[in-house]
Amino acid sequence: VVLILLPFLGQFVQVQQILNFLLAVSPKGIQFAGSTNSLLIPGARKDVINIADFGCGSAHLTFALHWVLQEMMGLNVRTYGVDLQQHLINKHNNLARNLSWNLQFDDAPIIEWLPDDNYKTKLDVVVALHACDVATDQALLQALVRDSKIILVAPCCHHHLNQQLHKQVRSLNAMKAKAGGTSYNKIKRLEAIGHRQTENLALIKYDSILKQQTADMLTDWFRAHILRAFGYKVEIVEFVQSKHTGKNLLIRAHKRPDGFVDPAIIEEYVLMKEKWAVTPHLETLLRKNNCWWE
Repeated sequence: VVLILLPFLGQFVQVQQILNFLLAVSPKGIQFAGSTNSLLIPGARKDVINIADFGCGSAHLTFALHWVLQEMMGLNVRTYGVDLQQHLINKHNNLARNLSWNLQFDDAPIIEWLPDDNYKTKLDVVVALHACDVATDQALLQALVRDSKIILVAPCCHHHLNQQLHKQVRSLNAMKAKAGGTSYNKIKRLEAIGHRQTENLALIKYDSILKQQTADMLTDWFRAHILRAFGYKVEIVEFVQSKHTGKNLLIRAHKRPDGFVDPAIIEEYVLMKEKWAVTPHLETLLRKNNCWWE
């Protein structure tokens, strides 16, 4: 039995840690949408708790979340799983029906989930485990516009911002070739024409691995700050050891009961954008949906 389970050990550990973090970010006093009952108190909730797992894949986490909250804690749970693999979606829906559990699996891009409800379906908990690249941003968009009280996402494959940085490096190299003169004078000329991110790009222009790692860090920093600007308390933590998965960072957030937003958060966000001359994809999605704070 142990030998059979070994290939799934990494997934098991990740699911277990997500469950632990879900309970850890559920302090007394956080409320679900439309509820006067405290969060995740066994037997305390009579209304339905809506949970969505975006990029659910094999749905190990989806079924585990539903089982823990409904069967172990006695809560009234409605769970959604969203993925593009139709054969898996059909399989999961059949299993949910056989179990008589209140689960619904939908074959759809994350950004297009429930397109006809105009974001009226509110979510209490949103999870996304290794949704690739901008799919994580799409999951965060769904969480924000649907007023999720708890958000747990483990990002994966940060290509979008890396591509922007790559264009900046290419632009810098082309401009430096035209500038002429010594290295010091080149930098001054570039700064004079508004290329303010010259010093930042010096950190990443020689080594692609450092550029990717910088893109990873910046992407998740921007995501966390956007959540903070929307009234969430946010932490970025390692949720499993790297031996289980190389993508072991988790953005965990819960909505502040008072909705407090430190004005410095927005100022820091704007300054960091200007410093690196990039636009995070989550900001683009929020602007398209008229949800940006400006």
